[in-house]
Amino acid sequence: MLLRRMMTHIEDQNWFAVWLDLLIVVLGVFLGIQLGNWNDDRILKASAIQSRQDLVEDILRDIATFSVRQEFYTDVLGSALSVESKLATLPEDMPEAQWPFIMNVQEAGFMWPLEPSGLVYKELKNEGALGLVADPALQKDLRDYYEDASAELGVTIRFQSDFRQNSRRLIDGPIHVHIAEKCDAFAAAEPSTPLAYTSQFFAECATPEDLSSISKTYQRILGAPKLADDLRLRISEISQTLGFLSSLETQATELVAELDAQ
Repeated sequence: MLLRRMMTHIEDQNWFAVWLDLLIVVLGVFLGIQLGNWNDDRILKASAIQSRQDLVEDILRDIATFSVRQEFYTDVLGSALSVESKLATLPEDMPEAQWPFIMNVQEAGFMWPLEPSGLVYKELKNEGALGLVADPALQKDLRDYYEDASAELGVTIRFQSDFRQNSRRLIDGPIHVHIAEKCDAFAAAEPSTPLAYTSQFFAECATPEDLSSISKTYQRILGAPKLADDLRLRISEISQTLGFLSSLETQATELVAELDAQ
């Protein structure tokens, strides 16, 4: 329709009308492109807001996990220090009095590995979309948290330690079975709902009926001189782990504040 009208104006040599028709065409194309760009920008901004929100929620879950892990390793450290203290005192004669010591030895070797989830961060990185949610300085902080700190965390919180391995070799089989069946409440912990486990990780455990296994285990532990060295190293490892978890929690909290400010 517009083209036919323009041809009529050209035939009539109505150049003003021709230029007006051309202007209408150009304006129409420009407005169409601009509206498309505005729509793309709107979608991009909405995506950036949602991605930033998802990232913040991911980090908040990490913070909750770090808090619970600190409580867990504080309990582990308490058990390790209790073992060290009891090793320096006179031996117990009765199995009922030896049993809490054996449980402390077991608990002092407990590990609970973790790693920042990083799911949202990895998705954004793989899509090349980190720039949507963070400026270059914040992108560096996110990389330090998810990549550098995560790698260090894997080294700091090891699944095995010399004390864990060596102490478990000294515990009788029936004692291991009893602990697994009757005492190990920690095994029920759900990492996906960390806030549900913040009161006590190691509840009191009834003394096994097999008193001879308790006495044999107790004497075996006391007769393993290298275990005291392993225990001191274990206490050092737990203390470093607690310090690192506290540092990670602080780092994660600062990241949330930076993301909220973007």
